[in-house]
Amino acid sequence: MRAAAFWAVLLAPALVAPFTGVRLVSLWSMSAWTLLPVMLLSSPLITISRRDAVGIVTLAVMFPFLMIALAPAIALAIHRAGPAALTAHSAMLAEPVERLWRETSDRPLQVFGGFEELADGVPFYLPSHPVAAHVFDGPVSQAMEARIGRDGIVMVCPARNPERPATGRCVDRAIARARCSCPACRWRWKYSAATSASGARENAISS
Repeated sequence: MRAAAFWAVLLAPALVAPFTGVRLVSLWSMSAWTLLPVMLLSSPLITISRRDAVGIVTLAVMFPFLMIALAPAIALAIHRAGPAALTAHSAMLAEPVERLWRETSDRPLQVFGGFEELADGVPFYLPSHPVAAHVFDGPVSQAMEARIGRDGIVMVCPARNPERPATGRCVDRAIARARCSCPACRWRWKYSAATSASGARENAISS
């Protein structure tokens, strides 16, 4: 039963995600790995001696210090590999996003939604530092929906790419939300395409 609970928590998201369009990140498996030692040591068929218990606790205590010692090397490897493509565009997109919002509303930009890494990257560079709404990762909370309806939202997607169907779904969802989230003021939604300094095109939609 414990093994079934462990594997269900670990594998269920991976099995469901392809059919729901949800993009998984590494954090989704954290709860499963937390339960792994419990599952391995909880069987009544296992007898743990005092010596074994001391060894397990010693390993658990030393492992964080080992990772701290390795952290500089890991950070250097990540730095040399460079950021993901979308993350690298976040700063470049801030100015066109802010300009598009100013053409749409005279209020401060409070909510931002973006494709994958853009959702958290672009708001950092915007003057008003809007809240990141992960509207393309699945349903958002009722509180967030209410805030979007009250304050509006800017959404940014990459240009459609046949090799990445998710980009097309992002654009379609953004346009649908911009048209339908505020039925009484549909005329206010705007759409534009921004080109970053590296030549990559992004679709920006405000409503």
